[in-house]
Amino acid sequence: MRATGGRSESFTALAGALAGAVADIRELATDEMALVKAEAKLEARRLLIRVAMSFLAVMCGLIGVALLAMGLVHGVLQLFPELPIWGAYVASGLVVMLLSWLLVVSAQELRGKEKEEVSSYDRP
Repeated sequence: MRATGGRSESFTALAGALAGAVADIRELATDEMALVKAEAKLEARRLLIRVAMSFLAVMCGLIGVALLAMGLVHGVLQLFPELPIWGAYVASGLVVMLLSWLLVVSAQELRGKEKEEVSSYDRP
């Protein structure tokens, strides 16, 4: 009889240990999910700040380009006083458009080179 009681106690102890382990695993999973949510919120906040800063940088850049273009117009009018104002604006606009086109083409070439470098790493 006594041997059966010992088994019963060991089963009870084992069941208690398993119940404790399950509770710990459940608590760990809950804590891990809370951590994932907090990290996601933090990353979203950081992304929003980066987007806002990028937007402000682009807007400041556009204002700067507009001011430079207007300065270019005045410079063209100083060099060619017989040129009408609209002609100076057209000439300045063409220069700015040419510069932006060159920047886009060079960016595309850099992107193509980066893709080639990345694809070369994929090959064994």
